[in-house]
Amino acid sequence: MDFNPDGNFVVSQKENILNKISEKKAEIVKELSTFCEESDNSLDFVDYGLEKDSELIKNTKIKEGEVFEDLSDLEKEEVIEGVESFKSFLKGPIFTDSFHENQKERNNWEDENEIKIIESMGGDVFNYFKTNRLRVNSCQSVLNFLDILSEDIKNSEIKDKLVLLRKEIPLEFTSKELADNEYIIHSIEKDKDAVIYHVLNDKGKIEVVKKLTKIVKKALSLLTEKSK
Repeated sequence: MDFNPDGNFVVSQKENILNKISEKKAEIVKELSTFCEESDNSLDFVDYGLEKDSELIKNTKIKEGEVFEDLSDLEKEEVIEGVESFKSFLKGPIFTDSFHENQKERNNWEDENEIKIIESMGGDVFNYFKTNRLRVNSCQSVLNFLDILSEDIKNSEIKDKLVLLRKEIPLEFTSKELADNEYIIHSIEKDKDAVIYHVLNDKGKIEVVKKLTKIVKKALSLLTEKSK
């Protein structure tokens, strides 16, 4: 994390091109990083997340004619929620903190500081902090919807592609047992004996989440198109 002598967050040209980080997001990163460092929890950003105006996020709509084919109202609602979950996941950052594999200490720190973040910096900073893609809840949400939508979708072409994407899900999120030749996606929080994600070190989690990010991007591209 680099700052110039005036205290402004510095983004290298390479980072700017790769991440397309906006001025607003740069300010959020700066405020959040400064607060955490002063509170004995230094953050190390790997990815700042997609911008709201990125091609996958802005001006995209669900391919209703294909995606909603023969779906019930409940299934349509699940598709809508799934697409929003995918977008939220992709907009979230990837960063590690000072606690590494010590989830208990991380939880204690967050319990002590979440209200301070909201009160001192506002909801946007807090929401950005909570959407870290390394968080179990962030991963679990998109995993659940990949599972649900691969079952709900009736359009054969889209369904087949979603099923194939589901099989690409890293084994760290799945059971080693097979059912109908498909990996079973387990709850990371409840089925800790069935998955290994929660025991990976920072480097391992980053590698796995980058793989999941690519899968989510592909799923979102399958389900949406540019608004006319």
